[in-house]
Amino acid sequence: MKEGKSGRNVTSWVVVGGVLIAAAIIALYTPWFRLFDLRRVEVRGNQHLSSAQVVAASGLHRGQTLPGLSVRGIRARLAELPWIRSTVIIRQYPHTIRIEIQERRPIAVIRAADGVRIVGEGGVIVSSDPAIGDGLIELIGASVSGTGPGGRVVDRRLVELLANVERLSIDGLELRSIDASDPASISLHTPEGLRILLGDADAAVRRLGSLRALCRAIDIDDYELIDLRFGGEAVLVPRKAVRG
Repeated sequence: MKEGKSGRNVTSWVVVGGVLIAAAIIALYTPWFRLFDLRRVEVRGNQHLSSAQVVAASGLHRGQTLPGLSVRGIRARLAELPWIRSTVIIRQYPHTIRIEIQERRPIAVIRAADGVRIVGEGGVIVSSDPAIGDGLIELIGASVSGTGPGGRVVDRRLVELLANVERLSIDGLELRSIDASDPASISLHTPEGLRILLGDADAAVRRLGSLRALCRAIDIDDYELIDLRFGGEAVLVPRKAVRG
């Protein structure tokens, strides 16, 4: 009888020991995941996008663990939002992910039959909200890969031109539009009616340097036409001469 009881005691201890080992394993790993589970997502740097839009696009949700998250995957998903130019993902232990984004600045507007398209840095169409287009340069005649958000200005020379044209405002030249209907004959237009002929798109950015030099040397408002198509020389037509 004693031996039978002893055998049962050994079996009981083996069962209890197995349960304790299993409990120890669960206690060892499960708290780790609970300790670093995702409970909060902070979004910074957004102006045109809501925090909810950013979080939804990121694919983040409760139940994920911070150590197991793919930062590269989060950034790739966020890059699909046209507004987003760059993203930094920061793990803030124990429960927070911080998303710091840099949005594209709106730099131009394209007018279409059904409304306007806002072009952001890099030539990406970011919105169709006309309120955002107030005061932006109008880009005329440019081909785009698509008219909805995410479409792009096809000609990279025009994208570079847009990026450089912004600097002209520093020299006091306000532009109303860029006419790129003919890539061989790009022209700029001011609200006062001044036309600036840059010629071929390949040379347009380079000729902006000459235009900036002119802005510092002359009173631009005195002219109705500036022709920069002839190498280092500029042809200037005063307003009175054009009217006559």
